[in-house]
Amino acid sequence: MIYRPYEEKLSQKLAKTEQLLYKRDTFYSTFDRIIGEAIREETDAEIVFTPGYRWGTTVLPGEHITVDNVYEMTAITYPDVYTFEMTGEKLKAILEDIADNAFNENPLYQQGGDMSRLLGVEYEIKLGAPAGKRLRNIKVNGKDLDPNRSYVVSAWGGNLYRAGKM
Repeated sequence: MIYRPYEEKLSQKLAKTEQLLYKRDTFYSTFDRIIGEAIREETDAEIVFTPGYRWGTTVLPGEHITVDNVYEMTAITYPDVYTFEMTGEKLKAILEDIADNAFNENPLYQQGGDMSRLLGVEYEIKLGAPAGKRLRNIKVNGKDLDPNRSYVVSAWGGNLYRAGKM
């Protein structure tokens, strides 16, 4: 039993969920929301990016969230969180690039299948639109995206920080 030496720590109860917690959707997952809120609380960022992937055990309403559940949802080999500034123009370009990787009509150009999860950003997407024109009505914390403004962004996983100013 590989788990046996770690069973006490892994089964430690952290909280009880009132709703379904999952990481299984192309655009948004409830566990991503919790991760994003934790990052925002620590970094005070306006926008939080978390990686788009779909794995981990779903936690049903009324169940306890355990240390093991958190590890299941966050077990990646690039776990660092970076906080940096990024202009609205750059943010839109990056989101369009991610959308092109996920939804390019030519499957040979598709990389992955998920959008990065976002906290603080909402948008409309037209999947069949040409590259660079899929996203519209982008809002940052309820306000229209300002292409000239610098936003404080925190990103968990990956190297998105290279597109911003540290």
